[in-house]
Amino acid sequence: MTVGTSTNVSAGNTALASDYNTLRDDALLTTSAKTTAYTVVATTDYNKMLTNQGAVAEVEFSLPTCEDGLRHTFFVFDPFNVKITASAGDKILTSLGETDAAGSIESSTIADKIELVGVDNEYWVGCECGSGWGIFVAGPYGFFGGGSSDSNVIDYTNLTTTTGNATDKGDLTVGRNAVGGTRGATYGFFAGGTVSGANQNIIDYITLATGTGNATDKGDLTVAREGVTGTNGATYGFFGGGYAGSYSNVIDYINITTTSGNATDKGDLTVARSSTGNSSGSTYGYYGGGDTGTQSNVIDYINITTTSGNATDKGDLTVARYSLSGVSGATYGFFGGGVDTGILNTIDYINITTTSGNATDKGDLTVARWALAGVSGATYGFFGGGSGKNIIDYIDSTTTTGNATDKGDLTVTRGFLGGV
Repeated sequence: MTVGTSTNVSAGNTALASDYNTLRDDALLTTSAKTTAYTVVATTDYNKMLTNQGAVAEVEFSLPTCEDGLRHTFFVFDPFNVKITASAGDKILTSLGETDAAGSIESSTIADKIELVGVDNEYWVGCECGSGWGIFVAGPYGFFGGGSSDSNVIDYTNLTTTTGNATDKGDLTVGRNAVGGTRGATYGFFAGGTVSGANQNIIDYITLATGTGNATDKGDLTVAREGVTGTNGATYGFFGGGYAGSYSNVIDYINITTTSGNATDKGDLTVARSSTGNSSGSTYGYYGGGDTGTQSNVIDYINITTTSGNATDKGDLTVARYSLSGVSGATYGFFGGGVDTGILNTIDYINITTTSGNATDKGDLTVARWALAGVSGATYGFFGGGSGKNIIDYIDSTTTTGNATDKGDLTVTRGFLGGV
């Protein structure tokens, strides 16, 4: 495969771009497949195209110390993450921006290619950069997607900090309203919603460790609907309820370790409804409240380790309501906001290690709101947005008392968004 001179130099720095084109010569590349982590060798890998052909998991390539004129090419052959990491003191510069020293870029998009050339003994300058490459962001992060006015925005917040605004990551495949979210260890998924009032069956996925990059289509729900709610286990994610011309009791599941495949029916909620809150433990996922045509106080649980079986009633919320959201800690799950006869600031909690028991009041959101979304870290849970709101609140998810505190703002004011 002959690689000729490129006009698509990804650097935002014209001096580096000029240096790059000066250094770059044609080369005949041979393919070298790697299925596990690999340290790139400057003296022997300069004339190779390094790929992940045959890999069944992420492959990380560690670059050598940057020197002027070194050139290394990478290609995503199989649909697993290819991560490229600079050595200490070096940076990777592409059209997406500049990584930190010893930073990384990555892609899991098949046929994505990037060629990196050493410039100024410090910068790996990217060229022929495929659209799926994103700058790796050390996390963990929570992501808010979609929302009011058929928004396609995906923004993220750091789950370990209690101050700071959200940052834009990219776009959903289709901008839509009233989406649901679930996540695994590597990928987050946004499902369902409406576009101009038409129900959708779309399931998108994003890579959680990357701060840039758009969503990609994974497959379809079993039934197109809005107002679905997500819960998750280690292997499977579940979308429950929704509205599809009538209130739905459907619970779908997907494999959250893979990036392709449609949803499959698992079973039914105890009551058909949309716009519930959600929380997940290690064994059980919970759907709280919702819209049945009126406000519901029902808390259902499902076994998130299995792919068949209906939901069972656990107990009741402190206040019947819909368009609430949920976050999870190790022991407790929390339901925040919503609407009964008015807009609420209520935060309830439940024990997510048990299958019976009503919710108890924990405290209040900073602002009463509905149609918000939740994302969860190890210590803090975050409630983002809401109808006409851009607020991100946080709570301590290790305790059962205490009000929420303002962390910052979403990039775009919106409600009816999903959280992963």
